Order: sequence, then structure tokens, then C-alpha cells
Amino acid sequence: MTARTSGFRATAAMLRTLPKSVERKIEAANAENAEDLMRTAKVLIPEKTGKARRLIKAMPQGDGGVLVDFGPLSKILEGGTEERHHKDGKSTGKGPARPFVNPALQVTEKRRKNRARKAVRDAIREVKGNG
Repeated sequence: MTARTSGFRATAAMLRTLPKSVERKIEAANAENAEDLMRTAKVLIPEKTGKARRLIKAMPQGDGGVLVDFGPLSKILEGGTEERHHKDGKSTGKGPARPFVNPALQVTEKRRKNRARKAVRDAIREVKGNG
């Protein structure tokens, strides 16, 4: 009994074009995920003035990824501060931890994963010609 192959050339052609399509779709999904994460963090941030909100930015990276910078105040807001003292030794208290980065990551995790899965699925469908 001999083995027969069929459709090999079409599959090989699809696999050659797949990386370009996946890269394009994943870049779009990453940009959308970054916007979603920024939007959620800006809602959850415990800042009343808006200064810390303005410092949250998304910066596209060269490899198709997006870096979300939560600003220089995020460490203080997220983790709180140690107890501080005046020069005379009197305590001024410590800043409470008011997390917003980790909750924003947790809230958007499922949506971010699903967007990435959908991007890969759509890229495969696009290359196959079904989409």
C-alpha cells in the first residue's frame, strides 16, 4: 500500500503566507488590547486631579508589541509608601496601597487573550480564503 499526498502544494503555499497575515492581525489586536488596558487603568486609578491619568501612555514597539506605561506615580499608588517621619522624628504616617494596575490587568486578561486567539483564527481564515 502506497501513501498518496493531495493538497500539499496548497497547504505549503498557505503556510508560507500565514506569518505575514498573523503578524498583521496580531499587531492590530495588540494595539486594541493596549487601548483597552489604558482605558480600564484610567477608570480604576485612585487619583482625583487627573495628573496620573494623563501620564498613562501606550508606546508602540518595533516588533509589533505595545508597551503600556502607567506613569511614575503608579508605584506609589499601587504599592503605597513606607512610614515617613519629619526631621524631629514625628511620624507623618504611611500612604495606603491603592492598586489599579494589577486589577486592570486582571479585568482585561480574558478579553486580551480572546483578541489574540481571534486574530490568529482570522489570519488563518484569510489565508485559506474563507474569510
